[in-house]
Amino acid sequence: MVETETQLKLLIDILDKKADELSVILSITENQETLLGQPPGSERSSIFNQMTAEKQKHIDEVLSCDAAFQSIFDGIKDKIENNQPEYREYLRTLQKKIEPVLDTDVKIRAQESKNRDFLQAQLPQAPEDGAVIQKPPAAQTPDALKKRLLNQYKRYNIN
Repeated sequence: MVETETQLKLLIDILDKKADELSVILSITENQETLLGQPPGSERSSIFNQMTAEKQKHIDEVLSCDAAFQSIFDGIKDKIENNQPEYREYLRTLQKKIEPVLDTDVKIRAQESKNRDFLQAQLPQAPEDGAVIQKPPAAQTPDALKKRLLNQYKRYNIN
């Protein structure tokens, strides 16, 4: 029981870290929108690409959190299902932490969509010096992350 409680505490810590990482991703994505409002040019492109690279690091951290969460949860799932009353408070805490994580993820998704639409409208107006703003790889976009997260948390069936 003590080991399972320790694992549940780790899951809570992982969700806290994930929430922090998602907040940073949201901030970067919002800053990218501000940057996109600036006149096109190589400086804007360079800064945008740096922001995208920084955001990718945080996306990688989120994916790492997801993998760690899944691994730990898989190891204790049977114990939790067989003894739910003993772990009820931990499970409630997990549920409370999952909600804001998903809310932030939805905000990121909406902001990414807005930025993508703005970028697509700007593409015909490529900078004179040929600088190009890079898009993040499709597999790592917040849209793909959102879909993956929702499916992951649905599987947890934490009640």
